Amino acid sequence: MAVRYARWYYNQCDLVTSPSEAIITALRDCGVRVPARVVRDPLPLDHWPGLERSFDEKPRRGPGRFTLIHVGRLIAERRVDDVIRAIPSLITRIPAVSFTVVGEGLAEPSLRTLADRLQVTSHVRFVGQMSGARLLDAYAASDVFVTTSGAEADRLTTIEAMAAGLPVIAARSPSLVEELDASRAILIDAGDTAALVRSILTLRGDRARAAALGAAGRAHAARFSPDPIAADWEEIYGEVLSRSRQRRAAASRAVPQPTGPRS
Repeated sequence: MAVRYARWYYNQCDLVTSPSEAIITALRDCGVRVPARVVRDPLPLDHWPGLERSFDEKPRRGPGRFTLIHVGRLIAERRVDDVIRAIPSLITRIPAVSFTVVGEGLAEPSLRTLADRLQVTSHVRFVGQMSGARLLDAYAASDVFVTTSGAEADRLTTIEAMAAGLPVIAARSPSLVEELDASRAILIDAGDTAALVRSILTLRGDRARAAALGAAGRAHAARFSPDPIAADWEEIYGEVLSRSRQRRAAASRAVPQPTGPRS
């Protein structure tokens, strides 16, 4: 019933917008046939220091340290456990590796239990919810942003990390591949722990590639600036209003006009 109602509702519209092509495809599969267009969600990134800071200028917390970061709500669908499962293998090659987990959610107790069972609690930091300057500091103190989730909401946090200059390792998912390609990220299959470990080791050993990914990510994140997205919305409203006026004019011409004498 919900799908039928959504299909009926959207088909009454002049235009449907979505932040990703994946959502539009899902709507098409449900029978939505009206015009649709991708319009990105704006992110106020102009003040982010990562936009101007090179990879080598990022602060470090100590020699040999290599910090991974994930930002997002801690629920099972985010698959944060995939990253924790990679830590034991990483420790053998990067003894000072650490994983900063930013966020809160129902999965946090099980994630803490997993870290304890794998004996990596000293390498996994749960720091809770962060925003503003504290979140910027967390990004700035990290080396790689990792997301093994396919959730649509992770697109925005990934863009934030790219704006901060971080190279990205991400799971292939419909919502993320629209923003990420080989020039901006290392893409892996969700659940492939071995590929995740290899990708992290690659960026640890190849600073030039990490810097190139970070620079390409910063350039792509600039597309989420509010100004060009506001211009897109102005264009959309203009087009929809123009079509609406044309329909009203056509409808008025189609109404039969009285031809007999007036009484």
